[in-house]
Amino acid sequence: MKHIFKMGNTKLSRAVGIFNLPTWITCVGKTILCTKICFARRPELFRPAVLPYRQRNLEESQDPGFVDKATREIKDRKIKYVRWHESGDVYSQEYLNKIYEICKACPDTRFWMYTKSHCVFDWSGKPANLAIYLSIDRTTPEDWREKMHPSLKDCPTAYLLMPGETPDPSWVTCNPGGLKHEYCMDSCKTCIAGKLSVYFKKH
Repeated sequence: MKHIFKMGNTKLSRAVGIFNLPTWITCVGKTILCTKICFARRPELFRPAVLPYRQRNLEESQDPGFVDKATREIKDRKIKYVRWHESGDVYSQEYLNKIYEICKACPDTRFWMYTKSHCVFDWSGKPANLAIYLSIDRTTPEDWREKMHPSLKDCPTAYLLMPGETPDPSWVTCNPGGLKHEYCMDSCKTCIAGKLSVYFKKH
């Protein structure tokens, strides 16, 4: 049986299950900048196995049995942390509702995501074990806070920091020292806590 979640990558701890979707077609809140420099799209273009894998995940997410299958895998594999969407994003209300169901069915697992769909769907009822980051960049419309769903008002922000932009020192900058062999969620657990806003440098 093929797994829904892959474990870790070049930056994330092997303790983290990752669920990826195709870029662009699922990124309903994408901005001009993220479309132009999308880091997650490159593997789809240059690694033949990546896009079919993500497309299969999209089909899985649309299947009526997705919630039960994902829940069972998380529990059977004892996955402690799950990141939704290293690539892709929340693309429909039905899919968001399924994510919430999975999180609620797995109270011993911590989940997190960065989303640009914060102005698109009804995000009411967010599970306590899901941290949501409102992903923005310099091309995000200035009125995004007025348009975002009100239930997200206390969620932290994830900002794409471009060369020449100066970070606010009160925010966390991901991997600020450029440490090698330091995987996200091994020692730094800032994002899973969902409390502090974070900068991510263009890479």
